[in-house]
Amino acid sequence: AVATHYLWGGWNESQLRDSLANYIAQVGKTGYDGEAGAAEDDLREYAYKMGTRVGDKQLKSWLGNILRGNRTVDAYKNWIQGESLKMFPQMADQIKGGQTVYDLASPYIQSMSSILEVSPSSIDLFDPTIRRAMSSQDANAPGSMMPLYQYETMLRNDPRWMKTNNARTQINQIGLNVLKD
Repeated sequence: AVATHYLWGGWNESQLRDSLANYIAQVGKTGYDGEAGAAEDDLREYAYKMGTRVGDKQLKSWLGNILRGNRTVDAYKNWIQGESLKMFPQMADQIKGGQTVYDLASPYIQSMSSILEVSPSSIDLFDPTIRRAMSSQDANAPGSMMPLYQYETMLRNDPRWMKTNNARTQINQIGLNVLKD
């Protein structure tokens, strides 16, 4: 019916896009295909790197607007960036400068990976430990990130650390030093 209206009804490109955008649907549970799929991947990846979440209903609405030509992917990326600025005001200059929250959290993620002996790919910006480091409550420096040395000390006080080889090695070393003394 849409093709008929386009060919014989004299619809222009805008009318065609508007009509087809009403039929946007996920392909199985994997996401969207075509232009919608490319936009979905771009927006989900950017939201992830900026430490925000985008709901499925919200994303479907956004994709419809993008396909209709009413909004652009960049407009929604600006919205995501604004949400990140609200969550991480201490990083406003860096975020506005083009860095992602994930880039800024990278040293914390690497430290957590090393100290707790977990894969860096299993750590994301939604981990409470990372969130805590990214929004330190230091009374002397409100809105700052936790110093890395303090974060690493906090990780070594985490119960998960006691199950690592790092902890065993350090405890064995302490025991050996006590016996030497």
